[in-house]
Amino acid sequence: MKSNKPFEIIYETEKVADKIITNKRHITELSQKKEDTREAIRELQKSTQTKAWTSVSGMLVKTTKEIALELLKKDQKTLEDEINKLRDENKLLVKKHRDLEQNSPLTGFDLKPLSSKEIAGLRSNLPYF
Repeated sequence: MKSNKPFEIIYETEKVADKIITNKRHITELSQKKEDTREAIRELQKSTQTKAWTSVSGMLVKTTKEIALELLKKDQKTLEDEINKLRDENKLLVKKHRDLEQNSPLTGFDLKPLSSKEIAGLRSNLPYF
């Protein structure tokens, strides 16, 4: 009986790599939508009109400027959360891919920024920080 273990490893590696590429494309699409939303928010803020047309579930609805801004900001927050979720998933997939290829794990790519409380603690303990 022949062993299919090498083919299973290659198949799993390619499957993980394909998922990484798909996530990167999806992140790019979501980033473009986020940029478009940011531009729409800026244009709406600069506008002197009191009402604005908004797309809700594929329908155009005329709403007040404040409601339109609120909807756009919620949409932008949702897009940002989804992008961050995909980036976190990609980090795990890259780690899994490197494990499947029997490479050493990447170091320094799982760093998190300091919170404001941590920075305040550093500033109180370090005089020139």
